[in-house]
Amino acid sequence: MIKTLPQVRPAGIKQLDRAKDLEWLRENRENFIDKWVALFGGNLIASGEDARVVLKTARGKGCSRPLLVHVQADEPFSGGWM
Repeated sequence: MIKTLPQVRPAGIKQLDRAKDLEWLRENRENFIDKWVALFGGNLIASGEDARVVLKTARGKGCSRPLLVHVQADEPFSGGWM
């Protein structure tokens, strides 16, 4: 019996360019340490302590696919033997 591989179909979801969102994050991250932020198109859509609330708020504002990020303080690099 010959087995065939399943067909691969495109997902149908357009991949978004997140370059503006990542630039916003680089420029503004220090103001949002330990917060969740929802970004879209280089704009802050919502922020807060709870990821679910932030996502719900962003979707309530009409943003169906925001970039949701938990902003953390930079950890100092440590390597080798201590």
